[in-house]
Amino acid sequence: MWQEILDKFRRYPAQEKVIRLILQRGFQINEEARVVSGGIEIPHAQIAKELNVDRRVVDTTAQAIREDEALWRIFR
Repeated sequence: MWQEILDKFRRYPAQEKVIRLILQRGFQINEEARVVSGGIEIPHAQIAKELNVDRRVVDTTAQAIREDEALWRIFR
């Protein structure tokens, strides 16, 4: 199952880095396409800084998860 998730982002290396971090840390995506841990929102800028990617990559990845029904069921 994890490989199927990663395969959806295989063509986008920066987004793949984001999805790996979300998986490793057990983060969730909420209704507003924000990364959260429980009820605590994790700033996309902080994730981007840790991964050395642009904040917009994190925004786009979270939005892609939110828009894909199969992925969102896993990450919400």
